[in-house]
Amino acid sequence: MLHQLTDEVPEKVKPLMKNFWPGPLTILFKKRINVPDSVTCGQPTVAVRMPSHPIAHKLIELSNLPIAAPSANLSGRPSPTTADHVLEDMQNRIKCIIDGGSCSIGLESTVIDVFREYDSICVPFLCYKKIHCAVFCLF
Repeated sequence: MLHQLTDEVPEKVKPLMKNFWPGPLTILFKKRINVPDSVTCGQPTVAVRMPSHPIAHKLIELSNLPIAAPSANLSGRPSPTTADHVLEDMQNRIKCIIDGGSCSIGLESTVIDVFREYDSICVPFLCYKKIHCAVFCLF
């Protein structure tokens, strides 16, 4: 499904995908022309994450499409770990919620940008040592 979003998967991100997907790792890829600006806020990159929850996997499988899904909290608010947290934070801003149970991790995913002059870790949930080892130690 990644091929629907990008034409380029740099070799240096393949070990990260292998070791941390599915899971809390978001990787920025150069977007394909078909990816709407509304998904990327007009940026030339698209943020891709492979979730670990089985319900998310089933939604992706059944739709046969990548799913653009923002965080389930208002900007600046803590990440929710339950459906009740989402409902409380969103206060009638959403029509439906799929309750898959409590999240095992209530933190934002690590975001890796490999298209800058120097690779950039934007939200360091995964420790740098684990990422470095996945790229350099395992191969």
